Amino acid sequence: MKTEPNAPANPLDAVWDKKDSITGKWSKAITQHRGLTKREYFAAMAMQGIRSNQNLMLDAEAASIQAVNDADALINALNKE
Repeated sequence: MKTEPNAPANPLDAVWDKKDSITGKWSKAITQHRGLTKREYFAAMAMQGIRSNQNLMLDAEAASIQAVNDADALINALNKE
């Protein structure tokens, strides 16, 4: 399974009927909510685990770097065939 690091983790495309206030005509309105990328989402989850481990004595910057490295490692593992 290939995964694109910058693809949205939880995309949401919403479609609804919209009435034009001037013409009174109805049309479809589409909204895209892109949210976090997969890389950002994976890094946030890794950061949560790192920061919850009382035995790790990492400052915020070191923990952030480790979380991003962990996210990249997961993406690389997912992209291996």
